[in-house]
Amino acid sequence: MSVTASDGPVWSPEGDAIYFVRSGQMVRREVRLGDTVELGAETEIFAVPNRRTSTQYRNFDIHPDGDRFLFVTNVGGEVEAAEPVQASDR
Repeated sequence: MSVTASDGPVWSPEGDAIYFVRSGQMVRREVRLGDTVELGAETEIFAVPNRRTSTQYRNFDIHPDGDRFLFVTNVGGEVEAAEPVQASDR
């Protein structure tokens, strides 16, 4: 199995899911590791803010608590950090 993503994926702090951006939505995909890798359910969590895009670096990260995200955004032509986004579902 594979995941089609426009940005990411990034492992959750707990190691039980990956997060990635697809079609302007942050998506959480459950992952079970063992003798094999099993991909579980996908959940769209929230709309992603207007973010700076790059093929050379990732434009978002997850706070170690797993509940907040940080994005690099395009604001007025300058790079600024957006307010952290609180995920309502995990």
